[in-house]
Amino acid sequence: MQENPSPSLIQANVKVRGIVQGVCFRYFVLEKARNLQVTGWVRNCTDGTVEAVIQGTQMDVDAMLDHIQKGPPMAQVENMDISRGKPVPLLRTFEIRR
Repeated sequence: MQENPSPSLIQANVKVRGIVQGVCFRYFVLEKARNLQVTGWVRNCTDGTVEAVIQGTQMDVDAMLDHIQKGPPMAQVENMDISRGKPVPLLRTFEIRR
Protein backbone atom coordinates (compact mmCIF):
# COMPACT_ATOMS: atom_id res chain seq x y z
CA MET A 1 0.00 0.00 0.00
CA GLN A 2 1.21 3.53 -0.75
CA GLU A 3 0.46 6.88 0.84
CA ASN A 4 1.41 10.52 0.40
CA PRO A 5 5.04 11.17 1.32
CA SER A 6 6.10 13.14 4.38
CA PRO A 7 7.93 16.40 3.59
CA SER A 8 10.82 15.37 5.88
CA LEU A 9 11.58 12.27 3.81
CA ILE A 10 13.83 12.07 0.78
CA GLN A 11 14.45 9.49 -1.93
CA ALA A 12 17.71 8.32 -3.46
CA ASN A 13 17.81 6.39 -6.73
CA VAL A 14 21.05 4.44 -6.97
CA LYS A 15 22.73 2.47 -9.76
CA VAL A 16 25.69 0.40 -8.49
CA ARG A 17 28.44 -0.86 -10.80
CA GLY A 18 31.19 -3.36 -10.15
CA ILE A 19 31.10 -6.92 -8.83
CA VAL A 20 27.60 -6.60 -7.39
CA GLN A 21 25.71 -9.62 -8.70
CA GLY A 22 26.20 -13.15 -7.42
CA VAL A 23 27.66 -11.86 -4.12
CA CYS A 24 24.44 -11.51 -2.03
CA PHE A 25 24.38 -7.75 -2.67
CA ARG A 26 20.58 -7.44 -2.73
CA TYR A 27 20.21 -9.37 0.53
CA PHE A 28 22.91 -7.22 2.13
CA VAL A 29 21.02 -4.07 1.09
CA LEU A 30 17.72 -5.55 2.32
CA GLU A 31 19.19 -6.30 5.77
CA LYS A 32 20.73 -2.83 6.13
CA ALA A 33 17.49 -1.18 4.97
CA ARG A 34 15.43 -3.10 7.50
CA ASN A 35 17.90 -2.24 10.28
CA LEU A 36 17.64 1.47 9.41
CA GLN A 37 13.88 1.20 8.78
CA VAL A 38 14.08 2.85 5.36
CA THR A 39 11.68 1.89 2.59
CA GLY A 40 12.17 1.15 -1.09
CA TRP A 41 13.51 -1.69 -3.18
CA VAL A 42 16.61 -3.22 -4.74
CA ARG A 43 17.01 -5.35 -7.88
CA ASN A 44 19.55 -6.84 -10.26
CA CYS A 45 19.59 -5.33 -13.73
CA THR A 46 20.31 -7.21 -16.96
CA ASP A 47 23.44 -5.08 -17.56
CA GLY A 48 25.14 -6.52 -14.44
CA THR A 49 24.40 -3.54 -12.19
CA VAL A 50 22.21 -3.29 -9.11
CA GLU A 51 19.54 -0.63 -8.87
CA ALA A 52 17.91 0.62 -5.65
CA VAL A 53 15.38 3.18 -4.51
CA ILE A 54 15.74 4.26 -0.89
CA GLN A 55 13.27 6.44 1.00
CA GLY A 56 13.77 7.80 4.50
CA THR A 57 15.23 10.69 6.44
CA GLN A 58 18.36 12.39 5.12
CA MET A 59 20.45 10.74 7.84
CA ASP A 60 19.08 7.24 7.17
CA VAL A 61 19.39 7.54 3.39
CA ASP A 62 22.98 8.74 3.76
CA ALA A 63 23.71 5.77 6.07
CA MET A 64 22.24 3.40 3.47
CA LEU A 65 24.37 4.93 0.73
CA ASP A 66 27.46 4.39 2.91
CA HIS A 67 26.51 0.72 3.39
CA ILE A 68 25.89 0.29 -0.34
CA GLN A 69 29.25 1.88 -1.17
CA LYS A 70 31.00 -0.70 1.03
CA GLY A 71 28.80 -3.64 0.02
CA PRO A 72 29.03 -7.19 1.35
CA PRO A 73 32.46 -8.86 1.73
CA MET A 74 32.55 -10.48 -1.75
CA ALA A 75 31.36 -7.36 -3.61
CA GLN A 76 33.53 -4.71 -5.23
CA VAL A 77 31.66 -1.47 -5.78
CA GLU A 78 33.37 0.51 -8.54
CA ASN A 79 30.87 3.32 -9.06
CA MET A 80 27.51 4.57 -7.82
CA ASP A 81 25.24 6.92 -9.75
CA ILE A 82 22.95 8.68 -7.26
CA SER A 83 20.03 11.01 -7.86
CA ARG A 84 18.00 12.47 -5.00
CA GLY A 85 14.56 13.92 -4.66
CA LYS A 86 11.28 13.81 -2.83
CA PRO A 87 9.68 10.37 -2.51
CA VAL A 88 6.65 9.93 -4.73
CA PRO A 89 4.82 7.75 -3.89
CA LEU A 90 6.01 6.71 -0.45
CA LEU A 91 6.72 3.01 -0.10
CA ARG A 92 5.83 1.20 3.14
CA THR A 93 8.46 -1.57 3.14
CA PHE A 94 11.84 -2.45 1.67
CA GLU A 95 11.87 -5.37 -0.74
CA ILE A 96 13.91 -7.22 -3.31
CA ARG A 97 12.39 -6.93 -6.76
CA ARG A 98 13.04 -9.49 -9.46
